[in-house]
Amino acid sequence: MPPKFEASDFSNLVLEVHTVGYPTQGESIVTMLKDGDRVLFTVVTDSFCTDSSDEVSAILHRNGDPHINIFVWTHPDEDHSVGIENLLTTFDSQHEAIVYIPANISRELMNNDSARTALDYLVANYNKMRRYNLSSIGSTQGIEPPHQSFVVKSRRTGREIVGYFHFLLPDTSMSFRRAYHHVRNSGDMNDFSIVYVLSLNGLRYFYGADMTNSSMKFLRTDKSQYLDNIRFIKIPHHGSKDSAKAVGLLKPYEEKKAVATTTVYGATNPFSPSLDAYKSICAYVSSTDRGLEPFGCIQMVFKVNDTLVPTPICRGNAKQVR
Repeated sequence: MPPKFEASDFSNLVLEVHTVGYPTQGESIVTMLKDGDRVLFTVVTDSFCTDSSDEVSAILHRNGDPHINIFVWTHPDEDHSVGIENLLTTFDSQHEAIVYIPANISRELMNNDSARTALDYLVANYNKMRRYNLSSIGSTQGIEPPHQSFVVKSRRTGREIVGYFHFLLPDTSMSFRRAYHHVRNSGDMNDFSIVYVLSLNGLRYFYGADMTNSSMKFLRTDKSQYLDNIRFIKIPHHGSKDSAKAVGLLKPYEEKKAVATTTVYGATNPFSPSLDAYKSICAYVSSTDRGLEPFGCIQMVFKVNDTLVPTPICRGNAKQVR
C-alpha cells in the first residue's frame, strides 16, 4: 500500500523544490510536499557538501528535521555523492527510506572514494535482513509502471490525489553494456544516471540529473506521455551544450508555465545557448553560480491546486539567468 498523508485542505498544499549547488561543482535537490508549513513527504535527490557548507541539511533543519522518505542517487560521480551516509544517518536513522540507485552500477566501476563509501553504507543499511529498501533502477522497452506512489487526502473535502514516480533512465541495455566493459571514466558514469518524473495532480516535475546526448536517445516516444504537462525542469547535466537537445522532448503545461533550474560545473557549464533554449519554453531559468558564497540555492514553491508560475527565490550564489 502506498503511504497516505492527510492535508488540512488542498489549497494549502505546495510542492517545494530546492536546487542546491556549490561554487565549482556539486548538486542536490530537496523536494518537500507541504501542508502549509508542515512537511508531509520528503525526497532528496543526490548529495553534496563541503567542509564549510551543507545546505541540504540546513534546509531540512529549517523545516523541522523531516524524515527522508525517498533518496534518489542518480549516479556515482563525486559531485552527486559527497555526504550521503551522513545525510541519511541524520534524517533516516532507522533506515526506512526507499533508496533508488542506477542498475548495473558496481563498486569496481566507481571513480571516487565518496561514491564507494556511499555504496558500502547503502548496502549495509538498506539491503539487509527481510527489508530490502535499496532498489536498482533500469528502464526497459515499453512503458514502466510507477515505482513508488503516495496518497494525500484532504480533511475538508475527503478528496484524494496521488503522486507517482516514473523512472525513465538509465536504459538497462545501455548501462549493462557499460558495466560489462568496466567503463570507468567520469563522462561515461553519466550514462548510468537516473532520470525521473514526479507526477502530482495531473502535472509533472522533471528531474534530468546528468542525462547526456548518448543516454537521451533512449527516451523513446512510447514514454512521451511522461514528458507532457511539465511544470519544473531540472536541466540535465549542468546546462551543458548537449542538454539543449532535451528541450524538444519536454512539453510544458501551456507556453511559459514551466520553470527551470540548473547548477554550475567547472568553468564551462552552464552553456549560455542552452539556457536560451530552455527560456524558449520556460517562464524562468535560474542557476547556481560560482561567486564568493559557499553555496547557491534556488527555491521554487508550486501550489498543487493551481498552475500559477512561481518566482524563483535565489540565495547564496544562485541567480535568475534568463
